Amino acid sequence: MAWRALLVSFEEAGFAAAPRLAARLLGAEPAAWLHLVAVAEGHALRRAPGLVQELRGGMAERAGALVHDGRLRLAVRMALRPQEEVARCAAEAEADLVAILAPAATWGGTVPWVEELLESPPTDLALILLPDGFSPAGWADGRCGAPSDGRSRVWPDGRCLVAVRGGPYAELALRLGRALAGEPASVTVLHLLRQGVTQAEWWHEEPFLTLLEDLGAERRIYRSLAGHSPPAAVEEAVAEEAAGHAVILVGASGPPESEPASPDWRRLAEATGLPVAVVRTKAPIGRWLDVHLRPWTPEETDKWFAEHTFAAAEFADLAQLVRLKERQGVTVSLCVPVLNEEATVGGLVRTMRSSLLEEIPLLDEIVVVDSGSEDASVRVARGEGARVHLHRDVLPELGSFAGKGEALWKSLYVVDGDIVVFLDGDIRNPDPAMVYGLVGPLLRHPDLHYVKGYFRRPLRIGGRRYEAGGGRVTELVARPLLNLFYPELSGFIQPLAGPAAGRRRALASVPFLTGWGVEAALLIDLQHRLGLPALAQVDLGRIVHRNKPLAELTPMAFAVARAVVARLERHGRLPPLPPLHKALKLVESGPPGPHLDLLEIEEHERPPMETVPAYRRRFSA
Repeated sequence: MAWRALLVSFEEAGFAAAPRLAARLLGAEPAAWLHLVAVAEGHALRRAPGLVQELRGGMAERAGALVHDGRLRLAVRMALRPQEEVARCAAEAEADLVAILAPAATWGGTVPWVEELLESPPTDLALILLPDGFSPAGWADGRCGAPSDGRSRVWPDGRCLVAVRGGPYAELALRLGRALAGEPASVTVLHLLRQGVTQAEWWHEEPFLTLLEDLGAERRIYRSLAGHSPPAAVEEAVAEEAAGHAVILVGASGPPESEPASPDWRRLAEATGLPVAVVRTKAPIGRWLDVHLRPWTPEETDKWFAEHTFAAAEFADLAQLVRLKERQGVTVSLCVPVLNEEATVGGLVRTMRSSLLEEIPLLDEIVVVDSGSEDASVRVARGEGARVHLHRDVLPELGSFAGKGEALWKSLYVVDGDIVVFLDGDIRNPDPAMVYGLVGPLLRHPDLHYVKGYFRRPLRIGGRRYEAGGGRVTELVARPLLNLFYPELSGFIQPLAGPAAGRRRALASVPFLTGWGVEAALLIDLQHRLGLPALAQVDLGRIVHRNKPLAELTPMAFAVARAVVARLERHGRLPPLPPLHKALKLVESGPPGPHLDLLEIEEHERPPMETVPAYRRRFSA
């Protein structure tokens, strides 16, 4: 039997053993590997992205082909409440088995969250206790690491010893034992009979007799124990039969009132030098509903920042990304909105077409959406092989408005991809990392739906150039407003950045503003609809593009602020407000002195694209 498994590690021994275990449990469904970093309340999670990226890299290196082929998904979580994190990840992965790899010393209450999960698991669970000095090499070549007594121990055939007493978890132990044994290894069933129960009576009454036959257990051993044998007697009986086996599997004890105290499985693991898997079937799902109903807290934002901040370098293995893309059956479109960008759009299209469409087919198409350029942008883009659309010609029955947001919204109708990447047309140093850095998290992590880029942005003032200082509206307007009113989004480094990627279904489910407010509104609306865990950000390195003079940023800041305030009212975070002003008074200097100019900033809101009849007809198939 193969499971849709979630493997959980939190110590070095489990970190090393997880890929071996994954290889045994994998079937047609992919598995997930979660590494937990337990943190205390008040820990500075906002300083942890580097640690999380390092751990993800180590996991990918250890898992190798399992990750490259898309069969094993990786996640690192900074766990304020580890048991709830495991339950949440199990739900997200739709797992039917959680396997926790832990040092044997974990047994006995030293790690309370593990005990809590074992007592009431959200899905079928196996706590695999690894003895001190255990090496996972045994799962690959039949050797076990030295047990605590220093003697080497050989696993000649990978046989699993399943010790059962006929309790409610025996069937799970048998199935898991068969999966871990693999071929041509086999399973030994050790049935610990209660005193006075004969073997014949057990065969007559045992509900999983047919299961035993199906699993083809080659050896069956029966040991008689007194009706209320002390735990040490159970441990001794199992230890005596353990020689020549690779793994021991046992069922967790039932409630204290129904069974005697549990054996010390830690002591058994250390005595035999073998992993001991303690299994238990799932608890009612209602036990874990509070995980998803818990209000968001500032600590959770810091946790998101640590776990959902990526670096483009993590996704530089383009061949692996292409395999993931093909395995998932998705297509990827690059959309470049332009307005008078003849100097830069050609180089951008040429770089991405050569590297990511012709050499490595990560992209399926490159589409330029032009907002009425008066220069040669359209001709240049077509000359470099892009498919070009004028946004006024897209869905003409709905009219056309000025602005980048209009181009982004209409692009959803003309591009074909399941994943849509947006890059600004004025980028002067195009690099393939700007695309694969945005696409990689979506391919590696199916629970993500929208990824924002952030980057170092040089600033040119007059004739001088500064390596930092770009993104002035971000720092002076957008981030302060988000911190005040949408603190869950305060971890986004550049919420107004143009580079972004999203799944079509997510992007088509929210409205688009037609002008400067589109980026802020899109981020807020996607978080409101999908939740913060569906969003991520990625470091794209250094991007050079056009800087505007400070005076030209005032209308943009006005539009961003208005977009945020409008959503506060819409989402019930502010009481109803009077209509927001659309006119901005600019202070101009000149004779006979300062005076006010009135600038109308008209932004329209386009409805979710999925509500447009023409779109539904085009993508209904």
